[in-house]
Amino acid sequence: MKNIIFIILAFIILSSNSFSEKNNYKMNDLDNAFGVKLSNISGYGIYYNKKINDDFKVQLMGMIFYYQSVKSGEDYKNFNYDIGLELQRNIYQDYNSRFYILAGAYYYYDDDHTINSLFDKDIFKNSYNVGVGITYEYFWNRILFSFDAGYKFFEDRISVSNLKPKVENYPELNRVTKLGGGIGIGFMF
Repeated sequence: MKNIIFIILAFIILSSNSFSEKNNYKMNDLDNAFGVKLSNISGYGIYYNKKINDDFKVQLMGMIFYYQSVKSGEDYKNFNYDIGLELQRNIYQDYNSRFYILAGAYYYYDDDHTINSLFDKDIFKNSYNVGVGITYEYFWNRILFSFDAGYKFFEDRISVSNLKPKVENYPELNRVTKLGGGIGIGFMF
C-alpha cells in the first residue's frame, strides 16, 4: 500500500509541470481530478472527481486490499474492499480554494480468516456508511489538498464462523452515529 501511495504522489508531482513552466490555471478551469482520499464519511482509496456544473461535482472512490501471513503454525488471510460515492455542492469558491458541502456513502467488505492448531475462524463484516459534512479544498499548481469534517451513520453486519472447534455461526449488528473526517490529495486535469 505504501508503494502505491508513493507512486501516485510521484505521478502527481512530476506531471504538474511545476518543474518546467509556470501554469496559471484557476481551480474552476479544470473539470476532472484524480487522487487518494481517506474519509470515513465517503470511503477510502483512489478517487476520480468530475465537475457536473459550476455548483456540483461527483466523486467515485474505492480500494481493494489483500494480506496473507504465515508464522508459527498460524495462517492468516485478510481480504477487504470498499466503494464510495460523494456528491459535492459548492458554498464558496475563489481562485485557488473552495468550501463545499458533501453527502457521501460507501460500502465496506472485510473477510478475516485465521487457521491455527486450536481454531479455524472466519469473520465477515459488511459495513454500510452514509454521512454529510463540509470540506475545505486548496488548489496549488494543479494539486488539490482536501480536509473533511462531518457526521456519519454506519451499520456493521458481522458474521463469525468457528469451524474448529465447531460453533454455530453467530451474527452481530452494530449501528453507530459519530463524527467523521477525512483528508485527500489529488491532481486536477
